[in-house]
Amino acid sequence: MRYLKYIILIVTLYFAWITAGLWVNPYDPWAAYGHASAGFESLIDEYSIGLIILIVILIGSLLYDRFFCKYLCSMGAFYGIASKLSPSKIIRNENTCVNCGICNKNCPVNIKVSELKEIKSAECINCQSCILSCPKNNTLEFKISNKSIKPVFVLSLVFVLFFGGIGITKLMGIYEITPPPITSETKINPEEIKGYMTLEELSIGLSMHINEVYKKLDLPESILKDTKVKDIKNTILDFDVEGAREKLR
Repeated sequence: MRYLKYIILIVTLYFAWITAGLWVNPYDPWAAYGHASAGFESLIDEYSIGLIILIVILIGSLLYDRFFCKYLCSMGAFYGIASKLSPSKIIRNENTCVNCGICNKNCPVNIKVSELKEIKSAECINCQSCILSCPKNNTLEFKISNKSIKPVFVLSLVFVLFFGGIGITKLMGIYEITPPPITSETKINPEEIKGYMTLEELSIGLSMHINEVYKKLDLPESILKDTKVKDIKNTILDFDVEGAREKLR
């Protein structure tokens, strides 16, 4: 079942290539979670499949440890492939190992570390938990090209790379956590229409006159141009975002 995430990775890459867009967004459980504050109706309207997958993940996580990471995470699959190609490995010294099994118990991905001389599993995330929990010094070592690297250095490097990237992009003024405003320079296609966008923003992003937007969506003039797409259903009950995407293609 762990191979499922590799299938998901292949499908994700394939459709990203042929659509040249963020096609996975409506199916993304974390996008659904991030839009939970918009209300249940908005989730059903824009992220119904993503919401279903999120519920499956929550239930699965109650039954299995790290359910999403082990079986569904496409990035986990990518990291697994990268791990196989990496020159870094965790090595177990069979001569000093006392086979206490503590490393097995502390491995978050359930690798039987005590039974291996070299950890080659693609499931290994190099979290250093097995090394840090080992009671025998230098029995488990993280090595790059046969050179031992201390866990504190590995974890510090991860910390610097993660937060350093955020810090650098902030200093450069390109760090964004919210969608940029739609301007005359913005170009979107119908598949990229989101519920938070206004009718006026659709007109600008699609390079379509506002009257044409109203005509294609069959909207009365009583609906103001600064109305968000997701809020139109408050006036027209059978209106939905996916339907708007279809009509504006």
